[in-house]
Amino acid sequence: MTDPTRGRRAAVGAIVVLLCGMAAGSVQAACGDGALTPGEQCETPFTGCCNPATCTYWGGANRAAFDSSTGNCYLGFDGPTNWAGAKTACEGIGAALAVIDSVSENHLARSASDKTKQAWIGFSDSAVEAGKSPFGFAKASGGNLTFNGFRQGEPNSENDAEDCVHYFEQRTDWNDVACTASFPYICERGGSVGSSACTSTPATGCLASKAGTLHVRRPIKPSQHSLSFTWTNGPSLTKTDFGTPTTTDGYTLCLYDSGLLLASLPVAAGGLCGTHPCWEATTAGYRFSDAAGKQGGMRSIALRASSNAKSRIAAKAKGSSLPAIDLGGWTLVTAKLVHEGAGPCFEATFAGAGIKKNTTAGFKGSVE
Repeated sequence: MTDPTRGRRAAVGAIVVLLCGMAAGSVQAACGDGALTPGEQCETPFTGCCNPATCTYWGGANRAAFDSSTGNCYLGFDGPTNWAGAKTACEGIGAALAVIDSVSENHLARSASDKTKQAWIGFSDSAVEAGKSPFGFAKASGGNLTFNGFRQGEPNSENDAEDCVHYFEQRTDWNDVACTASFPYICERGGSVGSSACTSTPATGCLASKAGTLHVRRPIKPSQHSLSFTWTNGPSLTKTDFGTPTTTDGYTLCLYDSGLLLASLPVAAGGLCGTHPCWEATTAGYRFSDAAGKQGGMRSIALRASSNAKSRIAAKAKGSSLPAIDLGGWTLVTAKLVHEGAGPCFEATFAGAGIKKNTTAGFKGSVE
């Protein structure tokens, strides 16, 4: 059945900013002064698309497009590779092969690529053959396709050998093709998917704390939705264990229930929040502050190291930009804060008597 939304222009409800710049080259001393100079691709105000240390697109991308309403960044890479190679390359820069969920997102993601060429996106039915059903294709980040961007007559799964999805050249509609084909690709970073730091099942080896809390509220008004997470009385740490979020190491808060991913709240490294840097160094760690909550509703993150087993982390998010989280019936909840650089991740688990509230309107838990 043909999707009735196919072919429409992008919705105008979302605030979309396209970043346009020069080809990457030598980094200029003027990086961060607000003026685009030779060798720079992007400038202040920094977004999740721009590496504030170099003023070039994240991961060495050739093009980028940013949606300020979601915090999602789409990064286009011209270097052709197969679908699995594209997926691995995106994950290698803390992103994911782009997953498309709406007409407006489809147009925006495509704008980050060279439209004269085909480009990989994050859908495949290599694990479970979908045949000619578009909704049988799985997202590279987990779950099945929910928005149909296929051209009429596709997917056709010719000879049962077309398992991966790409954009047609000069178009915004999709086709299924052999995963071994070699195309440019589009990564997605930030927002609801922006970082692949949240694996489909919880990462192992994270540092646990002796105390901690998780509060999630979803009242009727989206502007009042909120989430707060604390990780306290953690093991002895040094400031270097937190990486360098002021320039290179973004963070993502991942929520799981019984091993299934519930939500991902990524926050990019560096950047400006209003007129001040989003991240700043403190004596014992780092602090993130964004009163507008433009990155998934995240308002604050505090990272504090201690040499006497008193390390502490706190994160707060609020507002309608907070990702939708299905509440109620949680049994084994794990919150993990993961950063993009080398070093530890941090986790707290809430279960049994530690779950104080567990309804469709809210959750309260503490480490027991």
